[in-house]
Amino acid sequence: MNAQPSNPARRHRRGFTLVELIAASVIVAMIGGATTLVIFRMGRTQRAAANQEAYSRADFAAELMARDVLTVNRDPNLTFARLSVRHGGQAQPEAARDELTMLSVTGRRVRPNPSHNEGPAHEVQYRVGTGSGPAVLSVSGVAETPTALLRREDPNADEYLDAGGVVTPVVPGVVGVRIQAFDGTSWFDDWDTDSDGYPHAVRVTVTARSDDGSVTRVSRRTIAVDRVPLPVTPPSTEAAE
Repeated sequence: MNAQPSNPARRHRRGFTLVELIAASVIVAMIGGATTLVIFRMGRTQRAAANQEAYSRADFAAELMARDVLTVNRDPNLTFARLSVRHGGQAQPEAARDELTMLSVTGRRVRPNPSHNEGPAHEVQYRVGTGSGPAVLSVSGVAETPTALLRREDPNADEYLDAGGVVTPVVPGVVGVRIQAFDGTSWFDDWDTDSDGYPHAVRVTVTARSDDGSVTRVSRRTIAVDRVPLPVTPPSTEAAE
């Protein structure tokens, strides 16, 4: 009898060997481990970038405010001086909306046209307001209107120190500004040179957030104010006697 030809399909039909299964498992585990490591590193990089973004914003905003406080106009006649701190009512620094208004000798022009006269002491005001751009996510994942540190500068000081001039969003992502004034003994949430004179120091605490809303950071500056000494009143004749 002639031998039956072997079936090619039957000849190649066989299962995986134990060695092949082990090798496949090792390869899958390596791919899974590499994928997990890449995702972890990407998340860590994004977190570091968000952390740097939030801190840079807070630190830059605090530095801007400190520079203007350092150049506040000092005059023995308080009619030509102003440093006012208005408390927004919030206790937590990250939700604070305090305002700082001062007469500052900035040395910068507000308007580019040189034909516009500008005084040496400018009205400068800082506050938190609505910023530009799309809505940002809060830490809880809720979309919120973007905020920014706003700087108002009026090159011509007048009797209306809380109005006029040009308002510019200078630092995006700022969500809170806390400002306090020091009288040499205690810190105060409200201050006005019209009634309190010059403070010994001003403390600025700025809270800023990253664009993705995942990170919030705080920066603080304490600025000493060189006080104009009070005029010496000569003793009266009766007191001398």
